[in-house]
Amino acid sequence: MSFIQRATSAAPPGYETPEFPSLYWPLPIKGADTYYLYKPGDIWRFTMLWTLVFFIAIHLAAAAWACIIQWRNWRLIWIAPIVFVVVGGAQGFIAGSVVGGLLGGVYQAGYFKMSTWIPFVWALVNALVLILSSFAIHATVLNQDVRHNNCARVKNWESGRTLYKEKILKPNIEAHQLLVKVSHVAQNRTDVQSYDCNAFGEGSVFGCDFAGEVESVGAFRKGLDAVEDGYQEYRYGKISAFKIVYEL
Repeated sequence: MSFIQRATSAAPPGYETPEFPSLYWPLPIKGADTYYLYKPGDIWRFTMLWTLVFFIAIHLAAAAWACIIQWRNWRLIWIAPIVFVVVGGAQGFIAGSVVGGLLGGVYQAGYFKMSTWIPFVWALVNALVLILSSFAIHATVLNQDVRHNNCARVKNWESGRTLYKEKILKPNIEAHQLLVKVSHVAQNRTDVQSYDCNAFGEGSVFGCDFAGEVESVGAFRKGLDAVEDGYQEYRYGKISAFKIVYEL
């Protein structure tokens, strides 16, 4: 007979799970009014709920901004808050469940008690990751390059592929084309996939997403509004200072 018995929980006798959110003033650290979580299910629930709150709030803020700048399209834009809340709720539930489940397992394995502030902090971390992941940070470097008429061109080596910077000249356009002076550019996931599989070979320059001003219009389209007259397709492969755009 063993004299060592393994406890199933670190919770003290008579412990009752506090109501959500049960936050308390954390100073002093060992104050009288403190709340702790002991059960993995409670840790998961608190973390998931806080993550839902943060994610839905962030998505609602984004939807509100979309409604403000697109208020003229009120017949369609009203659906934006609904879609954003659904998407934010789904993301929050998944992210909160993953983090909350891991936290519950770790704290249960070590017989630790968890302050009710810990789920709040981890939900905040999830929210910050969501915000940071929404920015195309690498586009900042690309935008600096295009303003100096530079492009990133593919170079193939025996050991693999690399990108190198190259100065470009202003291209000439044909009668059915227009030329766009690029001001901002972002790297799309299809650019990464094309680079990884070497879709366009030696010397190619990738770029799907860009914005800029019309520099010149071909002879066939002189006098027409180039922005509103159906110019939507462009020749693929130009993270650079200029884009040649084809008429649809």
